Amino acid sequence: MTLAQQTLIAIEQLPLLLIEASRSRVLAAAHIKANYPISYADAFVVAAAQEFQATIVTGNPEFTNVTQIVAVEWLAAKHTR
Repeated sequence: MTLAQQTLIAIEQLPLLLIEASRSRVLAAAHIKANYPISYADAFVVAAAQEFQATIVTGNPEFTNVTQIVAVEWLAAKHTR
């Protein structure tokens, strides 16, 4: 078994919800990307957090750009909001 296969098996054991990139989610992420200076991949995170009323847990400072539309919990104690 390859390392990639072992990693996938390990990930599948975690209590995670995998969501599909449906048309409505793609459009929601595109809307966020069009209105905020954030990467498209991170826009999907924001759209998912909005959809599931979830908090984003991150140390990525790019998310400071969206704190007015989604809850963000910062991992780095030095991060300024």
